Amino acid sequence: MAVYTTINIQSIFRDDTFYAYEIFFRIFNIISLAAMTTFLKDESNEQIMSHVANVLRILLLQMQTIAEEISFKKDDLINQEPIIQVLLEYVDMNLFEIGNDIQQRLIEILEFIGTLVDNTILVSQLLDVDFVSLILKWIEMSELPFCIQRASVRLLYNIARHEKGCEALNQADAMSVLKEFKQRILDPTGNDTTYEDMRLLFSMTAALLAEPKESKIDVKSLGKVLDQLMQLTVYTTRKTKITNMAIS
Repeated sequence: MAVYTTINIQSIFRDDTFYAYEIFFRIFNIISLAAMTTFLKDESNEQIMSHVANVLRILLLQMQTIAEEISFKKDDLINQEPIIQVLLEYVDMNLFEIGNDIQQRLIEILEFIGTLVDNTILVSQLLDVDFVSLILKWIEMSELPFCIQRASVRLLYNIARHEKGCEALNQADAMSVLKEFKQRILDPTGNDTTYEDMRLLFSMTAALLAEPKESKIDVKSLGKVLDQLMQLTVYTTRKTKITNMAIS
């Protein structure tokens, strides 16, 4: 009788972070190859586009998993700035494409970028890419798909967590853009629970960007944010316990 074993790939990367680091940047180099960049610039042969798209998706998901196990250094992305720019421009070109596959691809790209931005040590380097202006441009668009709105606000929050990121956002007048976004999107959906996490991220981003002299504490709004944070913490704790019980 054959015996099969399951290999936990993520545990391999967790146990050997040097190996994870090496594989991460090898995959980055693959995404930088001409076949990938040609596809991302919409210059690829139509006969192979779907195949390249599938490969790109697998690579991005794998990189996102590996990135969670890596301790990045300040200048780690210095050679990857061009391909990160291409990825962002691909999102920009295809924001309003309605196909499920391409929408999913855009989300996967933004989630991957979000994983990088979540490492605040990388933010100052990512600012060298046309990054802040693109995200602010996106959330100013009135018909932007909800999934892109949410991913964009999350990216802004992670950028604002870094001092240089906060400076870049303020220089780009991000607060005005966010206030307009709140009036146009968040205020009219006040009773829609779908927007709860977006409102939470908005509030935290606005707090990070606000100058002390401009910051007027709205006790009611602050209370709502703290309640949401507490609920999120409780939910995460319960989910972790359930997962651990299932594993054991």
